[in-house]
Amino acid sequence: MTPDTATVLVGTALTPDSEPVVQAGAAIARALGAKVHLAHAVPYPVEFFDDTPLSDRVLEAIRTREIETLVREATAQAERAGLGDELLHGITVEPGEPHRTLVELARTLHPELVVIGAAEESGRITRAFGSTAGRVIRKATRPVLVVRHGCALPPTSVLLPVDLSPLSADVSRSACALLGRLGAPASGRTEVLFVLTERQRLLLTAAEVAGDPVEATRQRLAVFCERYLSDLPGTVEPRLRGGEPADEIVKRAQELGPDLVVVGTHGRSGFERLLIGSVAADVVRGVPSSVLVVPPEAALRAAIAQVG
Repeated sequence: MTPDTATVLVGTALTPDSEPVVQAGAAIARALGAKVHLAHAVPYPVEFFDDTPLSDRVLEAIRTREIETLVREATAQAERAGLGDELLHGITVEPGEPHRTLVELARTLHPELVVIGAAEESGRITRAFGSTAGRVIRKATRPVLVVRHGCALPPTSVLLPVDLSPLSADVSRSACALLGRLGAPASGRTEVLFVLTERQRLLLTAAEVAGDPVEATRQRLAVFCERYLSDLPGTVEPRLRGGEPADEIVKRAQELGPDLVVVGTHGRSGFERLLIGSVAADVVRGVPSSVLVVPPEAALRAAIAQVG
């Protein structure tokens, strides 16, 4: 089942740190012609006070009152972000682990985007949405925007790591489509980064690839950009680096300071797919920018939509 209205699902910890996250979600929804669904989880059950066991009736009353209070807080936060009736799809406040709540809501609502914070602290006994970003991006089948220090919209500087695989092509096209809808300016700049590992270089050498393996890879990267990113507004600049992907992506993001980093959650080999999302999780933790994480399912849907 799909929602009647396009939605952007926003996770909030209901703290001052989550205000920019909700504001970013509201701005994205406006740009996409969508509505915001705001979500907060209460990740702990109340069981004892002063070692005195409470009856189920009392526990239920406490939980109900807590949720009612949190709904009022979420409503006030939505109002501060300018989310009136015309932009607010709904508010969900429920007991549960934050990452599970978001993933389940994403499966139900089929949002165009899930928006969460990078490092929020809830102050409510356990971790908030931002501190579970790694678990969200591993399980979500919708694109996830992890917001850090607000989010420049539309982004004018983007770092897009690729691995030249078909799935990476789908991720690139998905990012192109989203950036275009967000109003990426003609003056913007996207750096397309490929990290050539030592193992890959040795394999290319062993396969007797004509010419220098590094130069051959550089040419493949240029073709990739021309084929899959030609519709992207602004300047597209391919860049080749050697090393380990997660490390080099983080280093380049720290050097470049882009508004946004776009990564896919997939690996080139079967073994890497056992670690799905690990590079993306390392990037989310290490870069100073907001990160758009595109899972394979979302990338494939975008590719099919473009063909259709």
